[in-house]
Amino acid sequence: MKMQRSVLRMNTSEARRLKRELGVTGGMIGRGCTTAVYAWSEDKVLKLTNDMCHYDYAVNAAPESRFAVNVFENLGYIGQIGNQEIRGYVSERLYPVSGSNSQFVRGLCEEFEEAWQTTYSDSLVSCRRTRDNERCVEALRKLMKRRFLRPVYDVLQNLETFLLNWDCAVLDFHDANFMERTDGSLVFNDPVVVAI
Repeated sequence: MKMQRSVLRMNTSEARRLKRELGVTGGMIGRGCTTAVYAWSEDKVLKLTNDMCHYDYAVNAAPESRFAVNVFENLGYIGQIGNQEIRGYVSERLYPVSGSNSQFVRGLCEEFEEAWQTTYSDSLVSCRRTRDNERCVEALRKLMKRRFLRPVYDVLQNLETFLLNWDCAVLDFHDANFMERTDGSLVFNDPVVVAI
């Protein structure tokens, strides 16, 4: 599979056919550039993605941590939409962050942005995607030294390992990629994406 990010288009006849075959009856409840989210049951969602980094992290690499999304069923490869390979999984239903989680996420995203802006890859690698991956690893290492992030250290450490193994992956830290459960606990949702 070619490792490049492209917008997932769910309004094509191929996409509608895939949704019918999967038994999707409701409308889309969330979306990102490379992911579409559908209600699967009252407490579960179906996620479809064309981003192998996102998919691999969610179903194979996410730590068994209270901060990681719970995946209940890995559907694997489910078909093609145009030239895009689509993979899917069923995970817990999550909700936008609120209250103290909002403040924590805002601080984390700001700290990451600052760490990213002040980290430069001295790599001689000519591939920009690999240099961006290296910058993410270094920025993440800076974050792991921040005291207020100690409660999520296990997830940050897991993300570092993932980035070291996927040299085309980068962190996708922004407020929409952090969610919470009905009990208010914070979840790192879709924290990685293939670099452009």
